[in-house]
Amino acid sequence: MRSEYFSEKEAESKINKLVVTLREFSGIPKHTAGKVTRIYGDKDKYGVDIEWQLIHEKRPRYKPIVDGFSKLEYEEFLQEINL
Repeated sequence: MRSEYFSEKEAESKINKLVVTLREFSGIPKHTAGKVTRIYGDKDKYGVDIEWQLIHEKRPRYKPIVDGFSKLEYEEFLQEINL
């Protein structure tokens, strides 16, 4: 059975990773790139925040869109980009 959450060490290893969405969700289009910016949680139940790079916006945003992901969501909805 796979874990729903990251351990603290696993979550910290994701900081600064680049990802792309595998499907549309929460107003974020499929194939949108993002960057893991921080971790949250405690007691081995950690998630990561991703800041999305929205290119095709009709009006500029002053605050970036940031979404939180558990390990299960990260593995299901995102793919890491290796440059």
